[in-house]
Amino acid sequence: MMKKLLVYVFIIISLTFLGSCSVVEKNNLSLPKKLNPYLSITLAKEVENTQTESGIIIVNYCYDLDTGKIEEIETSVDYTSQFPLSVYDKIGN
Repeated sequence: MMKKLLVYVFIIISLTFLGSCSVVEKNNLSLPKKLNPYLSITLAKEVENTQTESGIIIVNYCYDLDTGKIEEIETSVDYTSQFPLSVYDKIGN
């Protein structure tokens, strides 16, 4: 009798958990219709007339893999690390 009761309780709990599962839809992010694949390039560049202490700045470039065009990103950062570490995110700008 006790085994039957445990089986019934287990079945009810299982059906409750299975019935409560639902499909979660992905959030619709406002992404561009088509984003060409690109490569973010970071390099350290020595500039003579710069306001930085080291005289070296970190510059980012965006290379479009489809068109072959390369553009310099406007931001330049003072070179304070051992290696130039930076990434350009085209979606987040």
